[in-house]
Amino acid sequence: NSHLHIARLLLDAINAFNLHDGKARTFGTDHLLSVSEIHMIDYLGHHRGSSVTRMAQDLMVTKGAVSQMAKKLDVRGYLSRAEGPDLTEKGLTAYREHTSYHQNLEQHIDTILQTASVEQKQMIGIFLHEMTTYWK
Repeated sequence: NSHLHIARLLLDAINAFNLHDGKARTFGTDHLLSVSEIHMIDYLGHHRGSSVTRMAQDLMVTKGAVSQMAKKLDVRGYLSRAEGPDLTEKGLTAYREHTSYHQNLEQHIDTILQTASVEQKQMIGIFLHEMTTYWK
């Protein structure tokens, strides 16, 4: 059955991604970074000088959660809270590596999809959206 084959391919792709993503989680530094940690670093890289209130609003978390994460990243050397949260050199390294990681992924996807028709791309988009909705 072709539907079962696609389901198996999807699960294989997710598994391969999880293995690959787990290896990449240091982003050129000496710590494994959680998804929420790298998201905060990425946010600060894009929005230098943001307040805790603005970060909480944009990241859709509480100010307390932002403060706790900022404290943890400060202790580990990724940011300085001295004058509001700002990335250190180590934080900038993680930010640049994370940005590069996304750019490489997007470039690879673009290469794969160059020969796909508009309809095929739309179907892939619908499929991925439906799977994301299913897992939420």
